[in-house]
Amino acid sequence: MKQTIRLNLTPTEANVLLHGLNELRNKWLEEGRDTYLVDEVFLHLIKKSEKKLRT
Repeated sequence: MKQTIRLNLTPTEANVLLHGLNELRNKWLEEGRDTYLVDEVFLHLIKKSEKKLRT
């Protein structure tokens, strides 16, 4: 069962979240860990950010 959580973020908050996810992803890559989950959240957030910019 997929659970959805909605966050209303300012552009600055979204930027902080993106940078934090990227740092976590880079750390996991260095450790040789699977980054699948971080990648999914990262891409989802980017797509939502791009969609808001277009509207």
